[in-house]
Amino acid sequence: MRLIGIAMLRNEADIVEAFVRHHVALLDQLVLVDHGSTDATPGILQELVKEGLPLEVHPDPASAFRQDERLTVLARDAFERRGADVVFPLDADEFLRVDSRTTLEVRLEPLASTGVARLPWSLQVASAQDAREPHPLRRLRWRAQLPASNMWKCVLGRRLLDVGRWWLAPGNHWVLHEVDGQAWVLDAPTIELLPLAHLPFRSPEQYLGKIVQGWLAHRLRAGPSARSSPINAHWRTLYDRWLAGETPDWSALQEHALTWYALQPAPDARAYARDEITLIEDPLPTIAELHHTPAHAADPLRRLAAWTERLLDSLVPGPG
Repeated sequence: MRLIGIAMLRNEADIVEAFVRHHVALLDQLVLVDHGSTDATPGILQELVKEGLPLEVHPDPASAFRQDERLTVLARDAFERRGADVVFPLDADEFLRVDSRTTLEVRLEPLASTGVARLPWSLQVASAQDAREPHPLRRLRWRAQLPASNMWKCVLGRRLLDVGRWWLAPGNHWVLHEVDGQAWVLDAPTIELLPLAHLPFRSPEQYLGKIVQGWLAHRLRAGPSARSSPINAHWRTLYDRWLAGETPDWSALQEHALTWYALQPAPDARAYARDEITLIEDPLPTIAELHHTPAHAADPLRRLAAWTERLLDSLVPGPG
């Protein structure tokens, strides 16, 4: 069984090395698109490639974030040219939670007949007492235990090629296919024993960079309709709260993660009350130590300034 992971990422210097080292221990190859990172992410990825890891990196300097389009192309290429049996569309803050490659293959068996399955999200959060821990997998050591899974990401099997025209929806939460000119969501069973750990908010600096630049990049693509769309509504809300003067600290990060990924998840997901959620000390295993990750998070203002200047270069014609 040949397993390939694909991802589109931007400004993930605090976690990208952990993400790569974790997944190359489980998968045959990682193919990543670096979407115009302005922090240390490109340099970290270059060092990991130099190590000889099964990692391929493609730069994408575009300002708008077209993740669904790029990953659909990468997924098709993984099946058609790279010989993949299974493709994992991932984000840099998502980690397959499984103890071995052998166990992973066993738990992927439903894909042989369906072509698409769902992996339940498992939310990891940090607390102020963990702030000085440099490794993100040890820092975000608290797992939010819910009564039942309420959000998922998709995993793709080779049988998907028999479906006809298909594509990934934004966020990799589902796969769409065309029937009589209309888009329909493909049915997908849930593999409950193969959770995907989600580490969305990892430090106040990372959080602020994520919501500000993430929202503006989404706004650039979606236009004025972004204000009324349910897609990335959490970015919009958190961005507005920051503009209104909210300053994120470690306590706020934990509550925002619980709010947007458990209490008020996506419109089609079940919401839970706060007293239904228990935080359990359950860190992901640290497969490898980090060698290229900066000791301190990138300044979000500098990141935003670099992104804005690049955007202006793409919009304003040069002299002459």
